Amino acid sequence: NSAVLDATVDGIRMTDPDGNPLLSNRAFEELVSSIPGLPQEGSQEERLARTAELTTDPDGFRVMMEKIAANPEYTGQHEVEIREPPRSFQLYTAPVHDAGGELMGRMTVVRDVTTEREAERLKSELVSTVSHELRTPLASVLGFAELLRERELDAETRGRYVKTIHDEARRLTTLINDFLDLQRIEHGRFTLSLEPVELTEVLHSQIELFARQSALHRLELEPTEEPLNVLGERERLAQVMGNLISNAIKYSPAGGSVRVSTARRNGTVRVAVSDEGLGIPAAEQRNLFTKFFRVDTSDTREIGGTGLGLALVREIVEAHGGHVGFESTEGEGSTFWFELPS
Repeated sequence: NSAVLDATVDGIRMTDPDGNPLLSNRAFEELVSSIPGLPQEGSQEERLARTAELTTDPDGFRVMMEKIAANPEYTGQHEVEIREPPRSFQLYTAPVHDAGGELMGRMTVVRDVTTEREAERLKSELVSTVSHELRTPLASVLGFAELLRERELDAETRGRYVKTIHDEARRLTTLINDFLDLQRIEHGRFTLSLEPVELTEVLHSQIELFARQSALHRLELEPTEEPLNVLGERERLAQVMGNLISNAIKYSPAGGSVRVSTARRNGTVRVAVSDEGLGIPAAEQRNLFTKFFRVDTSDTREIGGTGLGLALVREIVEAHGGHVGFESTEGEGSTFWFELPS
């Protein structure tokens, strides 16, 4: 019986009718030891009171335990969240009887559902983000198309409306491509067609493209004396640069300089994109390359985005055999860089 209990992934503990522990499996002991501050000594009432303070809902935890204590035949399932570090647990509890029907004690099964709850949260955020990010350009396309259809407009106004429709349609296409790329990566279907690429040409084309989109920013490419030859897929490398330059512009809303610099060292080509913008708070930096993560400060909440750009940058660069990183100081700006084998 002990071997069977230790082979299960859920934590299991049995207590006698007075709440004293009779047995627990290995998973339960490991789970208990992994929660900082969980009391191990004192009476059952003292331990439960101190445990309640570790949860996000101490009152709810106390009500749950009072229900169990008041009814020896109580059976129920509850969810408990630990504050720090954030973790979620599903608790199932039921009475245990012997063959004659006499109450022997209580069994509690604990399952760590932190990963499942995080996945649900990300899924909910994804639905919200996708609906917002796709609806915004689509509304512009439909709105300006309707104006063109129903109104008599002069040539200049028509040209401006058509340009808006075209720009928003391209934006919509980019968003959809990002989601499709993410799906390919997660299903292992992301492949590259490698060929020799002169990276300077890619940098020039992306800088020219984004320079036309923002009058507030000065986009500069520091000159290089030698060619920057890498083995890669030109379209994907342009996607990396586009994401980095777009972010540099987006997160420096007051304008300023966006500098692209290059260097060769130790058999690699390094490209860096620097801005003079908002910078990234230290507490937010560790999640920066996580899918759907967006920096959440009072300055950035009005800045749109899916939170996919940097995640795709990392996947593309690493698929090329390179790596990516950044340096940032809040309020002073950021530098994002990637290195590829030359």
